[in-house]
Amino acid sequence: MGKLRIGIAGATGAVGTTLLDLFLTHQDPVDIVCYASARSAGKTITCQGQTFELQAFSVDHAASCDAVFLCVSGDFSLEYGPLLAKYSYVIDNSSAFRYADDVPLIVPPVTPHSFTGQTLIANPNCSSAIALVVLAPHHKKYGIEHLTISTYQAASGAGKPAMDELLARTKDFKDYDHTFSSDYFFHDLAYNVVPQVDKFQDNLYT
Repeated sequence: MGKLRIGIAGATGAVGTTLLDLFLTHQDPVDIVCYASARSAGKTITCQGQTFELQAFSVDHAASCDAVFLCVSGDFSLEYGPLLAKYSYVIDNSSAFRYADDVPLIVPPVTPHSFTGQTLIANPNCSSAIALVVLAPHHKKYGIEHLTISTYQAASGAGKPAMDELLARTKDFKDYDHTFSSDYFFHDLAYNVVPQVDKFQDNLYT
């Protein structure tokens, strides 16, 4: 059996670059294809001394991969995830399919039984995944009736460009005024806290 061919869609973002680094750190015997937007195609990224040429994402091209990690927005995942899942295993890191009844929500040490061969797989929110690894054994032994967990989203949730903007705006910050805006958030994050993450749901939570 040859090497697995792994695709990373959104390879230049914060999640994509971290995933690439993890694959290289664990030295898994895989071939990695890095996908990005059409305007980035042909450019290269370097990780742990290895250089990867960026490919423009398309379902046809990504279908050559055994598995594709979607490190992209929810809208992108909704559009391309089900199409790509006809040809490859798709592991989605966005929030797009977390409430879909027919898509398993997997935390490997906690819910491996949820996977029964489906080709589209959802990841929980990062803080949920980490918490569940710790809480699941306690729930199994003692039972947990209720949890109240507060999380605070980092700028990194919107990717590297948003992180770069926050660094630049913090460095240049002078005062809160009409220029206090952002290209990636509803308000500038420099010296600020915004009580909203992603989209408003039907229950008015975000």
